[in-house]
Amino acid sequence: MNIEINKGDLDYILLHQANKYLMSVLARNAKIPIDKVPMNIEKFGNTSGASIPLLICDTLRND
Repeated sequence: MNIEINKGDLDYILLHQANKYLMSVLARNAKIPIDKVPMNIEKFGNTSGASIPLLICDTLRND
């Protein structure tokens, strides 16, 4: 099955918070505006499997 997603229709692209450089490079290579890639790694560091739920609760809870 092939599903096409228009990046312009997405509010955010949530990535595992491994490191800021990697997330920036991925966003740039995928041509995703950096404001659609919220980051909180500087606040919490690499939190392993909890990074995306933590990102949602910490950064996006009011959106």
